[in-house]
Amino acid sequence: MPHLTIAQFFGLQFSIGIIAGLVAVAWSAAQQPTRRIGAWLDVALAALAGGLIAARVVYVVMDWNYFRYFPEDWIDVWYGGVEWHSGLIGGWIAALLMARLRKVPLAVFSDALALALPLGLMGGWWACRHAGCGCGKVVNPQANVPNWLTGHLIDLAGDVTLRYEVQVFGIGAALMVLLGVTWLTVHERGAGYRLWGVLFCIGLTSYMLGFWAGNPSDMVGGQRTGQIFDLGLMIFSGVIGFGIWFYRRKFKRGIGDG
Repeated sequence: MPHLTIAQFFGLQFSIGIIAGLVAVAWSAAQQPTRRIGAWLDVALAALAGGLIAARVVYVVMDWNYFRYFPEDWIDVWYGGVEWHSGLIGGWIAALLMARLRKVPLAVFSDALALALPLGLMGGWWACRHAGCGCGKVVNPQANVPNWLTGHLIDLAGDVTLRYEVQVFGIGAALMVLLGVTWLTVHERGAGYRLWGVLFCIGLTSYMLGFWAGNPSDMVGGQRTGQIFDLGLMIFSGVIGFGIWFYRRKFKRGIGDG
């Protein structure tokens, strides 16, 4: 088996998560009366492209002191340099536009995204464990920390040392979210709410993991910048979820209808 570089390993592992997410979207489309799998995949691919572009652009802007001197690194997304909160926004805008073009009901499509997101997130965390992105804090070997919480892991600079297993915790959290949304999907519960519930859970788990994160970050009021974005995601998804509930209750009509 040929030796893979860090970039190739990252791309392979992240791609597995993406493919699994696309399979989830295709499966969701197949459950609909129209079975327009191609149209649904077009929306998913547009969301993926829009999300990756937005996430990379914002990451470059946030670390402009580095990238202004190394413009050749602007597109090196395969090393894990993305601001994923921005990717959610860019992906949703792209999905909106493509869904209108392909006449895919976005409210129903959102339930497919609810299944796909945790799968993509698991792939992302898995890839980051080998690339060093999203790494945990350095742990003192003399500290009384259980072995299962730590591992000798790489960071983005290529240094290997004892760190908290933040990426593994992220995979586990995403798996729990996936199991929950799968149960709701199989039992046909929470249609129209699932994506916003998934986003809330992703924001919450990311916020909690931020206390063990070791990658450099600006601080705002004692919180990492990413944690501030996590709180914003939780508030936004909670407001949207409540808005859907209120609309249904007031107008007696399912958001996912049609």
